[in-house]
Amino acid sequence: MIGLGGALAVIALGGGLWLTRALASGVDAPSALTAKPLSTTSVAFTWKGSGDADSYVVKIGSDRALASGSRRVTATKTHLTIDDLSASTPGRVQFYRVDAVHNGKVTSSRTAKFSLKPGVVGKLTVTRVEADGVRVDWRAVANARQFDVMVARNKSFTKEPDTVRTLGGAHRFITKGLTPYTTYWLKIRPVNGDQSGVFSRAVSFKTRVRESAFKIGTWNVCSEKCGGYAGRAKIMAAFLNANKVDIFGLQESGGKRVGRTTNAI
Repeated sequence: MIGLGGALAVIALGGGLWLTRALASGVDAPSALTAKPLSTTSVAFTWKGSGDADSYVVKIGSDRALASGSRRVTATKTHLTIDDLSASTPGRVQFYRVDAVHNGKVTSSRTAKFSLKPGVVGKLTVTRVEADGVRVDWRAVANARQFDVMVARNKSFTKEPDTVRTLGGAHRFITKGLTPYTTYWLKIRPVNGDQSGVFSRAVSFKTRVRESAFKIGTWNVCSEKCGGYAGRAKIMAAFLNANKVDIFGLQESGGKRVGRTTNAI
């Protein structure tokens, strides 16, 4: 059984051990971390450090735990630019932290994240046009997780503009709900988290007319100006009605679009 004095001694001892560890480290954890993406493969890191640090180690990885496979880069100042990171398709979030090193001991910052800049959309092509929609395709874009698609009725994108963001990084876009027989302009920009790329060159297309179906027939026998046509006309009328012909033509009709006999049947 430990008395009150013994308990106080343990507390004091514990406090002494904590104080000894803090003094041995002698360096504050890096703070105020920032990561500014510069390109598809480069990023500039800055942080607030400690004057007692001998060096800093920036650790970068694809998961928050910065497990095996992460990269370590040593810096002697409170800023570091790395320009040989690997781009990915589709893009992804990357994580990092900064370790302050003093007398062989390490004090770590919080773990932060960043996204590299996406690449450029190339070879945007209209591959299918319907009366009410369109499909466009383009090449894969480095670091792109999504795309912003902008459609308008003019090249300056000021007439009825509309912008949508894709749900994923597929290199195609299909839309419906457009007006038939109308000219549109379309452009795309890649997105990687909070990083947006530049819009591609614009492409134009014209939606098709809405399709209609009808039947056409012709009566290749002498009609209005020939004798005995009235008898033949009844046979023709029965044929046209049975086949539900919408438009038909006559031969030798005497220059009339619809003659008296034809009109009668």
